[in-house]
Amino acid sequence: MITNPLIHWTRGRVPELLSLMFAALATLVPTAQSAQVDVSFTPPSNYQQWFNFLRSFDRRLYVSGGPPEIPFSRLNDDGSLDSAWELKSPVTHAVSEFIPGPSGGFLLRTMGAAYWEQSTGTFAKLPGVNIGFGNTVFLLRDGSVILKDFDFFIRLNPEGREDLNYRANTRMQTLLSTNPNGSGAKFSSATADSKGRLIVVGNFDTVGGVERLGLVRLLADGRPDPTWNPGPTLGISPTNFSAGRPYSVSLGTNDEVLVGIEYHSTNGVVDRRMAFVSEQGIVGRVFADYSDVNSLRFVQPDGRVIVVGNSFREWNGVPVECLVRLEPDGTLDSSFRVDFDPPGSQISGAVLDDEGRLYISGGFQSINGVKRPRLARLIAYVPKPAAPQIELQHAKPRIGTNEILYLTARVTGSPTPELQWYRNGQPLPGETYPGLRRPITNATDVGEFRLVASNSEGNQELSFGQVDLGVRSPRPGLSWTQFSGPLGDLGQVTQILPLLDGRILCSLNAPKLGDTYPLIACFTADGRLDLTFGSNGVIQGAGLVELLQSSTTGTILVAGYFESWAGAPASGLVELSTSGQRLSRAFPRLDPPSVTAVLELPDGRWLIAGRFSQVNSAPAFRLARLKADLSWDSSFDASSIFLPYQMVNTLARDPQGRVLAGGAEFNSEGSLTNPIPLGLVRLLENGTADPAFQRSQNAVYSIRIDPDSTLVTGFPFRRSSSDGELLKAFPADLSSFSFGTTDHRSARLPDGRWIHPIRSRANSGERLMRWRPDGSFDELFEDRFSTNRTPTHITAIAALPDGSALVGIVGSGVTSIERLLPDSAQQLSTSSVIGTEFQAGLFTQPDRSYVIRHRASLNGTPEPPSPILRGDGYLTPFSAPLHAAEGYWEVLSEPRGESVADEGTRR
Repeated sequence: MITNPLIHWTRGRVPELLSLMFAALATLVPTAQSAQVDVSFTPPSNYQQWFNFLRSFDRRLYVSGGPPEIPFSRLNDDGSLDSAWELKSPVTHAVSEFIPGPSGGFLLRTMGAAYWEQSTGTFAKLPGVNIGFGNTVFLLRDGSVILKDFDFFIRLNPEGREDLNYRANTRMQTLLSTNPNGSGAKFSSATADSKGRLIVVGNFDTVGGVERLGLVRLLADGRPDPTWNPGPTLGISPTNFSAGRPYSVSLGTNDEVLVGIEYHSTNGVVDRRMAFVSEQGIVGRVFADYSDVNSLRFVQPDGRVIVVGNSFREWNGVPVECLVRLEPDGTLDSSFRVDFDPPGSQISGAVLDDEGRLYISGGFQSINGVKRPRLARLIAYVPKPAAPQIELQHAKPRIGTNEILYLTARVTGSPTPELQWYRNGQPLPGETYPGLRRPITNATDVGEFRLVASNSEGNQELSFGQVDLGVRSPRPGLSWTQFSGPLGDLGQVTQILPLLDGRILCSLNAPKLGDTYPLIACFTADGRLDLTFGSNGVIQGAGLVELLQSSTTGTILVAGYFESWAGAPASGLVELSTSGQRLSRAFPRLDPPSVTAVLELPDGRWLIAGRFSQVNSAPAFRLARLKADLSWDSSFDASSIFLPYQMVNTLARDPQGRVLAGGAEFNSEGSLTNPIPLGLVRLLENGTADPAFQRSQNAVYSIRIDPDSTLVTGFPFRRSSSDGELLKAFPADLSSFSFGTTDHRSARLPDGRWIHPIRSRANSGERLMRWRPDGSFDELFEDRFSTNRTPTHITAIAALPDGSALVGIVGSGVTSIERLLPDSAQQLSTSSVIGTEFQAGLFTQPDRSYVIRHRASLNGTPEPPSPILRGDGYLTPFSAPLHAAEGYWEVLSEPRGESVADEGTRR
């Protein structure tokens, strides 16, 4: 018989095919029989406690959650205590979750932290996780770790570096409607499949900006799998999420998943279902679930499902003891029944191993008449004998010194195969896991690696190939040691302006020394104070410098809030020579004397923005246009755009010559049909807002225009079309500072990438990030600032033509400028000519492809390029024939999958 909730559900929420299929599979429950208790498993007598967490690995059982004297222990296959084994963990109490790694280490989670066992046996503390329902930590076979944190997931690579793209791509957004339990949780349960994809259920409707109704499969980079979206087929509604809410997910065979869904009928009756979803996202078997939402569900290879809970006591009217097994069609398996003594005992933990043995812990003293206080092992199924099969999952051809080598495979077979790793034909003692994790200190640690699996049905081995010792390419973002820029008592840098001759000009925020204090300093290309500039490298003054800018004639424009400059009257704007001497251009008088942005127009006119309300005693609010003779242009009036508290932070011209103004909360009155804009407007010739421009709804502190005419504004970064239509919002999952002035802490590199500091939740300091042009984080960029013991504040950034960057920092009471290395992809190393062949090493990065070609002269036609080199993050040998006595070698690189274009020339 089929109960009324099933009829209601099949008629209203699933395709007719599923309804008919389920009706055909419904059967009567036959007479019950008993499950077999494995009497060969006898736990120690003092283990008569409830264990909340069980894990089976390598034919051993790991238990946690018992009494204080048993915080974490390992039992042998016969149940005896492995007294020679001890977890070298900082956790002195029972852990709340633990996962065995492929190479024998563990990932632990307590109520306050997560710890990852290293190859040395010590534990490293990982970022905090948000404690919630279901699993919150995952250890993948490539050695990476996934942690649940708030409404997104964090992925750490084997070296512990966070992939911020994964964080951004997994951002879960919650529906406004209330779910059936009234909980605000956005995450309920998750599981990882054999390919490292994470399947997540919860009360979300979008993930990473992609619509996914309560159920999503995340790819290796965290993006929702575009080919896998079974939520609508399962009857999960975007308009009434409470009508269908996924609450659990378990991994089945062939990467299918078993999803638990809770439905509410119109009369408030709860109807729970379990549904199998294939790897292709096709909904298959669907049947009733009479357990509680927090039950554990294990899928056997034959398609039967074991359900273990702590509160349900009947299944479709049949009395049970919160442990059942279902046939593939969802009917109760009468051959698998348990009777507890005392009756009604709860189960606190359970795990099913690969050999079909079910471990359970709880309040029972006996199971089916067999005395097993608190901890027992049941025989769920007996696997069919099979010879070992090894599937490669992660390999690496090169590794650097002081790095850790990870090699992993997936091994199947029955009985469970014995494993042994070999290097250069010799067995590695103690390496008997599917994964190999070894620190590399010298050339003797590498070689040819292979894994051998053996059981009574046969043997198989898999070669991982030759692993060579490589020279790691320096990560971009590290400091250039030849550059030294301590500021001493000059104060902190507020803006950096690289000059064409290689010198560096900086505006300063310095303590007052009498009536004046340092406003500007000039440094040489290697970071030393340029004593030929101003007065011994410094210009003293009184006021605030807010803008340094090169003019179209090569002079230096200095803007800010000041009434005098070097002892002479000034009104927020002065012009200097490259030696620091003030020039005689007569800028107008501003009231108040404040300039925040300057834009020179091609016809000799100027736009100036600031806090002023008058120009030469004429009313001009916040933004004014000057004629070529610097007199006020009364035909330009932008006063209608601003309210009293608003101001312009930055000005720019697009390729069509139209003026863009960015700032905080612009307001435009009149007959415009666009929404009230915030942050960015395009101006018409008379100073009013252009109604054809879709104005930004974010405050804007910087504007850059890319060669394709798209606009990049910050911060946070947003890419828009030339008419203001939002194209891409760069991820900004970490908070940033709020600015009251123009943001001089973002810079566009020559290759189109961006760098900007953002504040981390982990500490009060900042981390320096680099974005690709498509808005994704560039994980190759080394952020060394957030790892400082003392929080570091980044005050200014400027990009240099070679791809390096200058960064002003404040930390530990010290102010300085550092020069960061560019991508090492453009550098040749150890070049030489041997006979008629040019030989060198090319530093590569793992996301790029390279060719090297020869030119007889700088302006000559390049010869056919060398074969494409695939970057892997290490120094790659390169050789090419020479056709002339001298010439130039050109390195070209592009992200993989794109055509290789010019990036740089090296001799």
